[in-house]
Amino acid sequence: MNINCRESSFGEAWPRLYARIAGGLYLIVIIGGAFAELLARGQLVVHGDAAATAHNIQTHELLYRAGFVVEMLYCVCNVPRKRPPRTALTIRA
Repeated sequence: MNINCRESSFGEAWPRLYARIAGGLYLIVIIGGAFAELLARGQLVVHGDAAATAHNIQTHELLYRAGFVVEMLYCVCNVPRKRPPRTALTIRA
């Protein structure tokens, strides 16, 4: 009887682990996206003036590189699931 309890609790631990990993990855995506969009691009890009944008990128090269690295990191963390979710509204032919 103890063995069954251990097996069931072990089996229930995997969905929790996957949910925590997914939550951590989504947190990275949200924070990374906010940094890359608001701080990096917001300070570097001047709309309608390419020369000013190029000057800002040259002046703040570290910010530009950090924004690029963070954007690549959150793109890697935004991995889709292997299969689409099954819903009751699935149309069957």
